[in-house]
Amino acid sequence: MAEDQKGILARLLTETWPARAAGGILNALALPGQVAGGILGVKPERPGYWSDTDEARSQLTNQTMMNRATDLGGLMMLGSAPFPSGGLRSGLSDTLYHGSPNKGLTELAPSTRGPLGPGTYATPAEQVAGHYAGPEGRIYSLPEQTRDVFRGHGHRTDAEYFGYKEDVQRLLNAVEPEKRQAVDDIMGKMWTGDGYPLYQRLRSLYGSDEAAQGLFKKAGFHGISGQVDGPEVLLFGGQSLR
Repeated sequence: MAEDQKGILARLLTETWPARAAGGILNALALPGQVAGGILGVKPERPGYWSDTDEARSQLTNQTMMNRATDLGGLMMLGSAPFPSGGLRSGLSDTLYHGSPNKGLTELAPSTRGPLGPGTYATPAEQVAGHYAGPEGRIYSLPEQTRDVFRGHGHRTDAEYFGYKEDVQRLLNAVEPEKRQAVDDIMGKMWTGDGYPLYQRLRSLYGSDEAAQGLFKKAGFHGISGQVDGPEVLLFGGQSLR
């Protein structure tokens, strides 16, 4: 990123977000191949774990990931977005897509592992689902509804930002007293697009996917979103396509 662009972005970010969050975004934008505000040095697990039962997904190329970082940079500088938005303060009402090489599915079985833990993976970005479907596969649309998902794939409206802040508070309210300070410290380093590194750090703190997802479930969430191969949504359990 050119120095003059970064200087302008730095000013805009520090006027909008706390200093720690703004600094993290700037640092991520300066790193080639990383999604803005996202990975923080933690790599996804072996590809294929977040598909349906055929486990046939593959990771996007490094160049594609660099392009997504550029897209997110445009989101913050120009107000554009690489994914649609439902515009609600809380909850996710975006159309969710699931790409699979398998045709004729009526139900999505949860994966046993994945970057956001076991569950059913979907995305609000149809082009991301298309990568997973492949040229011979199919893109499925999940039934339209508002889902109570912890927002970790970014925001583009004030309502979504304040919805994220509410999600954070709900999560903190569900934390056991002995872990409250540790989780608060983790949350202090995150922003709205950091659902993936947030989950990874919580999994490390709690010792397992089951325990980490248990915290989100205790807070009443039905899933988690984050930037992995683009914006992705993990829904707890299987999902009907009818």
